[in-house]
Amino acid sequence: MFKRATVLAALALFALAARPALAQQVMVDLNPFGGIYFPISDLVEEDGETGKQKLGPLFGARVTVWLNESFGVEGGFAYSITDAEADIAGTTFEEDANVMLATLMGLYQFAPSPTAPFMLHVGAGPALIIHGGDAYEDVEGTTDIGGSIIFGGTYDVSDMLAIRFNAQDFMYSAKFGEEPEETDAKFQNDLVFTGGVVIKVGR
Repeated sequence: MFKRATVLAALALFALAARPALAQQVMVDLNPFGGIYFPISDLVEEDGETGKQKLGPLFGARVTVWLNESFGVEGGFAYSITDAEADIAGTTFEEDANVMLATLMGLYQFAPSPTAPFMLHVGAGPALIIHGGDAYEDVEGTTDIGGSIIFGGTYDVSDMLAIRFNAQDFMYSAKFGEEPEETDAKFQNDLVFTGGVVIKVGR
């Protein structure tokens, strides 16, 4: 219930923040992208046994509503098809798995110098992380609320089109199962590296 309320509150914040811009000529960026999902930590580590999500390809999209030339509100969704790996008693097991990532963040963009041909941006906000697939069938605790930070840049190809690259970190605490067999909570850093095109609307 708390996680659902947090997501609904984030969506309401997005709507309220975007409303003033909609009264004017709104500037919107549509950013389909592809990249790599790169989890840093093991999801489970107990009694010498470990479980982790493996590196894999990722694709998704972002929608950015610019409130002015520097500040924007961005919603994003990404999906990665990866394997989950468990090491139990010296034997390694792998099963199909996936990860879904959703974010809502504030974004600030700036030019590194007055004559720079590209823009940089940084942002932060809440994130939703969902582990799924065969590896997590009948497993409790696969949905987590955390935070995300992002850094990247865009290079304008034309007035309506740009190229965008990003590095993003998803930070959250993961634990699985139910008491008394619930795993210990482990802090996670899931890195995402992406590149794609930006389609500019309302310019």
